[in-house]
Amino acid sequence: LELHEEGVELHEIAVLYRAHYHSMEVQLEFTRRGIPFTITSGLLPPSMMIESVGYAIYDDYMKTKFANYEMRQQDIVTLSGFAREFESCEDFLSQLALLGAVETADAFYGDPELEKVTLSTLHQAKGLEWKVVFLIWLADGMFPASRTFANPEALEEERRLFYVGITRCRDELYMTYPGKRLNAAYAEAPQRPSRFLMEVPESLLEAWEISTAKPGAADPF
Repeated sequence: LELHEEGVELHEIAVLYRAHYHSMEVQLEFTRRGIPFTITSGLLPPSMMIESVGYAIYDDYMKTKFANYEMRQQDIVTLSGFAREFESCEDFLSQLALLGAVETADAFYGDPELEKVTLSTLHQAKGLEWKVVFLIWLADGMFPASRTFANPEALEEERRLFYVGITRCRDELYMTYPGKRLNAAYAEAPQRPSRFLMEVPESLLEAWEISTAKPGAADPF
């Protein structure tokens, strides 16, 4: 929204990532704030995404953490069934925002067909350009993926994707990585910046550190 207030049209902004699941938190936050966005094709339907995450990852977590595991599992089934009514994550998340009475005091008002931020994987961004690009999840193990560490050819392909990302912007490039994320044991694990990010000369970078706001603190956005 700050970029938009400075005169950057939303369709001139893109958020790029290695894999679609990297964008889920961005989608939720954009929906909460009423920022219109579009996702490039290739994404699984929302119901399939819920089932994939819910049964492959969250199911084991619920079994170990909650006494009412069966009830929470049924909630996932119900949510997945509700999501089948929607073909796109945008529509699904927008409806969830309405049902949950999410406050969108900072909602954007404009032509929804023209003014949308683009969310895209790096593969699908090849050949495209935007005025401002956010390249997210640049944490070692996420981008590049940890499975490529022992495979020089696969690692080099990841490096080419990184190059695609940093060359998609015309004016401004923001490269980000989280300080922490949940690991396989559902504990917060410190993150290191991507080795690709570390290869960029420091003279070309302006480092920012953004801290999570404390409860009751003013909204940094």
